[in-house]
Amino acid sequence: MKRRINLNLIFLWLLNLAVVGITVWLASILLADAETVIKTRQESYLLARTRADMINWREALAASAPDRARVAAVFLTRDSLIDFIEELEALARENVVALKWSEPVIEAARLKLTLQVQGAFADLYHLLERLENLPYQLAFEQIDLTNGVDWQGQITFNLLSFDD
Repeated sequence: MKRRINLNLIFLWLLNLAVVGITVWLASILLADAETVIKTRQESYLLARTRADMINWREALAASAPDRARVAAVFLTRDSLIDFIEELEALARENVVALKWSEPVIEAARLKLTLQVQGAFADLYHLLERLENLPYQLAFEQIDLTNGVDWQGQITFNLLSFDD
C-alpha cells in the first residue's frame, strides 16, 4: 500500500511537472508572440508617421514651388547665358546705346562680362541704372566712360548669381 501511494505521488509529481513545463512552454510562446505584436505595432506606427511626414514634405514642396521658381530665376546657368546676353542687348537697344562684347569669362562660380558701350551720357546712365536693377546679383568691377564725339567706355561686371 505504501508502495502504491509512493507510485501515485511520483505519478502526480511527474504529471504536475509536465503541466508546469507545458505551461512555461506555452507562456514563452505567448510572450514571444506578444513581443512580435509589439514590434509590429511599433514598426507600423513608424511607417505611418514616416508616410505622414512624406505627405507633409510633398505639400510643403508643392506650396513652395513658386518661391523656388523665383529663386531659380535669379541664378543663371550656361544654358540660360544666351538669354541673359539677349536681355542685355535689348536693354542697350531700348536705351539707344551701341554695345559690343568681350568674351565672357567663367571663373569660380561667377561670370565676368566686359561691355564696350557708346552713346549719349544720359543713355549710358540709364543703361547702367537698368543693369543695376536686373534681378541678378551683379558686382561692377569697373566703369570707365570718356567723352568724345559721343560718350564711350567700358563696363566690367561680375555676375555673382551664376551657377556653372
